[in-house]
Amino acid sequence: MSLMSAGDGYGGGAVASVGAMPSLTSGAAYSTWAPLFLNYCASNGLGDVLRKDIPDWRGKCAMAQAWADEADDEMYAAAASGGSSSSVKQENAKTAAAAAETRAARAGVLKKINDSRRVYGALFRTLPEGLRVQIPTDEGHAFALWRWLENKFQSKEADSIGALWSQWVNMS
Repeated sequence: MSLMSAGDGYGGGAVASVGAMPSLTSGAAYSTWAPLFLNYCASNGLGDVLRKDIPDWRGKCAMAQAWADEADDEMYAAAASGGSSSSVKQENAKTAAAAAETRAARAGVLKKINDSRRVYGALFRTLPEGLRVQIPTDEGHAFALWRWLENKFQSKEADSIGALWSQWVNMS
């Protein structure tokens, strides 16, 4: 069952089923498209990605990559040792608890980064090619891309409002 017709103005025939992501066809369609995209994110458990920024995005991504490299090294070391001298067996209870807490904190950060990358990818796929080449944000940083789109198509700057008012007044 199609949710949108070919002439809907914000996605055309690109969105064909329930749960599909709406496409943005033009800046004029932004006000109709944005709530649909927010709903798409919310229904997929990703709504908070666009509400709160991840501070120091590049630093967090570099940190996550270092953690992944560290985990890979530990995995290879454990495999090479045959598992006979497991580091978990050597840790005392206090150290094991601290390591579990660190793993839990890292898992939370990794989830936020991965969720942001998923939403960024979804946003990127919804944009027309002309907008994709204009994106000034870091790849994967969904919050920054969302803010850029809001500022581009939903400007509330006083000078923009003034310019529009001048155009309106000067119309003859």
